[in-house]
Amino acid sequence: MSEEWFEKVRSIVASVYHVPVETVSLDKPLGELGADSLDAATLVFALEDEFHVQIPDECMDATRSLRALAEQLESLQSEAPRVATADGS
Repeated sequence: MSEEWFEKVRSIVASVYHVPVETVSLDKPLGELGADSLDAATLVFALEDEFHVQIPDECMDATRSLRALAEQLESLQSEAPRVATADGS
């Protein structure tokens, strides 16, 4: 997993969970960030929107670390079919 991936996921998690980005560490379980179920659902929507993937429910287990989540997102995005944009890219 690239540093860029981790930083992007870390920033989204901090924003949705209303915690300082410095408190979101790579190996900290998501459940330790003090979020409720609404925050977790909001996080799923934000990550799906940012990475253009559909996140399976098991990916959001509160015991999963940010590292595991970021790796799963990277894998899901690499497996997702590419959609051409209007400019052909």
